[in-house]
This record gives sequence, structure tokens and C-alpha cells, in this order.
Amino acid sequence: MGILILWKAFKKVNENRVRTKLIPLGLFGGFFDAIGGGGWGPIVTTTLVARGNNPRLTIGSVILPNFL
Repeated sequence: MGILILWKAFKKVNENRVRTKLIPLGLFGGFFDAIGGGGWGPIVTTTLVARGNNPRLTIGSVILPNFL
């Protein structure tokens, strides 16, 4: 997954609208973060990047809720 993230980070940005079911993804990531003490970042970030979202925006939007 790390190679995929780096490859997409340096690739030219396409402005495609990506449809991701965010509510189930958030519940799934939050559930595993609550029961195991980790999981929000790895689950949500890799899913959003693999679905085609911009890696820079994805990482920022996943880290912001952790900060809050």
C-alpha cells in the first residue's frame, strides 16, 4: 500500500469525483479504533487512497479528526 500511496502522490492530479461510502467507512474505522486502540488511520487512509482520492487531501482529512 505504501508504494501505491507514493505512486499516486507524485502522479498528476486528476480532478475526478470519487464516490466512496463514507459513513460505513467511518463507522468501521471508528469501531476498530475503539476496540483495539488503533485502526482509524490505517483503515480509512488506505481505503480512500485505494479508491482513487487525492493522497494529500486524504491524509489531511483523516488526521484532522484524530487531532480533534
